[in-house]
Amino acid sequence: MAPFGTYNTFTKPVIHPRARLGLAAAAIGGHEIAIPEDFTFGVTNKTPEYLAKFPLGKMPTFEGADGFCLSETNAIALYIADTAPKPGKREQLLGATAHERALVQQWLWFTYQHLEPTMTTLCLWRFGPWATYDKEKEEKADGELRRWLVYIEKSVRDRGDKWLAGTEAPSIADLAVCGQLYNGFMVYVDAEMRKEFPVAVKFYKRLLDTVPEVKELYSIENGWVETRKQPETSA
Repeated sequence: MAPFGTYNTFTKPVIHPRARLGLAAAAIGGHEIAIPEDFTFGVTNKTPEYLAKFPLGKMPTFEGADGFCLSETNAIALYIADTAPKPGKREQLLGATAHERALVQQWLWFTYQHLEPTMTTLCLWRFGPWATYDKEKEEKADGELRRWLVYIEKSVRDRGDKWLAGTEAPSIADLAVCGQLYNGFMVYVDAEMRKEFPVAVKFYKRLLDTVPEVKELYSIENGWVETRKQPETSA
């Protein structure tokens, strides 16, 4: 069977943080998605051919086998989920009731507006030469992250056996939040900090342990950080 579409992104040295959500939705929903082996950020997305389809030159982007082109991470993931070929997976990923669907949107926006910017500040300069350490921004982001983790912990605890949107199985909400937690657990939320947020850690591990379709996507490359990189060792 031909791929449902092509996800324009990179996967090395790690999967692009925003691409993980759509790829996870595809894995659960049953879509086969192609990823170009030669996609190079700053090169591929600047070509006339790419810009003709995606005028803003952004990535990740999606081009369906039917020629449908889409940008913006959440829109791509929602589209992939909405067209899921496996029975019942559309309702699982998007929510089966109005309440569940609203909560999925709530968590998507929380991730986009709050969790992702905070993680970007704390993680990007630790990943490589794409950002620089800023003491004031770092301290502010650390406080924000602790606030978001407290919120996630309470929300997970309140749901009991269910997931963030009240679903019986993981939805787009859980995949989005865990996609950002991946970055934190890999380079910032170290062993000492994880002791402060055991419910969030358990929530993440539950996704790994109970959803085999996404285990490879969410298994943290190089393992969970033991001691986070400090600015004096960033050179």
